[in-house]
Amino acid sequence: MLLRRILIIAAFSLALAPNGIAQDLRSKLGQKADFVPEARLAKDALIEIAAHYKIAMGIEWAYDTRPSRAILLTPQPTVEDMINLVLSQAPGYSKNISKGVVSIRKENFAGDRRNFLTFRLADYRVRNANVFGAEWQLRVNIHRALHPENYASGLNGGYGQPDRGDGFNIRDISFERENVTVREILDAIVTNNRNSFWIVELNGSKMMRDEPFFVQRTYGTDVQTDFAWRIIPFTVNAANR
Repeated sequence: MLLRRILIIAAFSLALAPNGIAQDLRSKLGQKADFVPEARLAKDALIEIAAHYKIAMGIEWAYDTRPSRAILLTPQPTVEDMINLVLSQAPGYSKNISKGVVSIRKENFAGDRRNFLTFRLADYRVRNANVFGAEWQLRVNIHRALHPENYASGLNGGYGQPDRGDGFNIRDISFERENVTVREILDAIVTNNRNSFWIVELNGSKMMRDEPFFVQRTYGTDVQTDFAWRIIPFTVNAANR
């Protein structure tokens, strides 16, 4: 019984290791594509693919109020081929696979200093956090790095932890990083959680008020009051991760 428990723990640890995460992603990308997204916009098709195949993606999309061009999707041999087909109809976007995440980026935004995802933090640490806590810690770290004077007397506030059935309230996130970008932290959050992917929509024609970054699309409101990203669950049943 003890030996069995040790083997289970060892197998679980291996699955969480960077190599294990990368191999799992490669397996998902190489599997037969048995599903064609119903969406006719590239961004929405990528969201459908990530959710259906449970692929950790980081999607950086250029938000534009002008009508988007519809895309035409057909059955493809593999999941990666389907992603490539979507991107072939989205000029300026590229795909990169690294550390267990499929990164989708607009080339002229990806490395721009006005893209808050490129902003570097001296360090970031979470231990036994859930998605809500990890997001809250990231937001605090960004603000503290940009405006340390506001935190001279300490830190107030907190965050909600609703049980929505998506596993985001489960404390399964622990990692430490130094000299790390916001983009890399979001990647680490979803690979630790194993039930989600993330998306940020950037408006390159506007700047945030009082911050040197492009406006990001917010969700549920047209008024941006803070840095905005969205972490989306693969499934509402955390037991199926």
